[in-house]
Amino acid sequence: MLGGMRADRDNEDGDRRMMTVERTEDDEGGGGGPSDYAPVLTDAQGRFSINNLPHAAFDVIAEAQSGKLRGRAANVTPDATVNLQALGLTTLSGTVRGPKGPPALFAVELEGPTEARRSFTEGTFAMGRVDPGTYIVRVTSADGNGEGKVTVEPNRPASIEIALTANAMVVGTLVDGAGKPVAGLPVTVIDDTGDGRLMIRMEGPAPTSGPDGKFRVEQKAGLAALVVLGGPAPVVKRGLKLEAGKPYDAGAVRVDAGPPPKP
Repeated sequence: MLGGMRADRDNEDGDRRMMTVERTEDDEGGGGGPSDYAPVLTDAQGRFSINNLPHAAFDVIAEAQSGKLRGRAANVTPDATVNLQALGLTTLSGTVRGPKGPPALFAVELEGPTEARRSFTEGTFAMGRVDPGTYIVRVTSADGNGEGKVTVEPNRPASIEIALTANAMVVGTLVDGAGKPVAGLPVTVIDDTGDGRLMIRMEGPAPTSGPDGKFRVEQKAGLAALVVLGGPAPVVKRGLKLEAGKPYDAGAVRVDAGPPPKP
């Protein structure tokens, strides 16, 4: 059971607050979402109780005034009592400028109370229904990458300007054990955190090696790792030190090609 009391603004229209729970992503028991558990309404004093939940970590989310107010508590386990304050949602907008001007296409990722990732065009973006709090705003594009920090206040639109730093370019050649070029294998470059763990996340198809085995992949400056996919096992080359606007030659990368990837 999860129980608690709401401490939000005066609710002039008299609607009751809706409470939902959402399984956190790092829960070992598997995924879950708000639709997996029926929402409940608070009583006249703002109290609520959510019953029959498995022993796991949950995000407790409260909404009021037809979704204009929202509050949340993260990593709550059953048998806990939580107090939530529902605050006004708002809009976070911004402008993005790269070395060549506003990028034609770019992606924006929010890290903070509201997690979101969307694509935009022509150097401007706007995210609606954003919770108050502090955010890291990350922008990625073919023109470069950048990030900034912004604090969002309840019911007050927030804005931020992001300057992009030019990407680095990773080039090289895939070869087999005999030194012959290997064509058609997907290649990507990701951040190398230095802790031994790698997380691969791609949007759309990855670049592939050409008929001559050569590849060319853009990546933001910093410590990176080259990952070759499509063979019997991924091939990883760590410790690439990439500089903004400069090429990095990974040289000949030996792979066990295996069967060609299916389209």
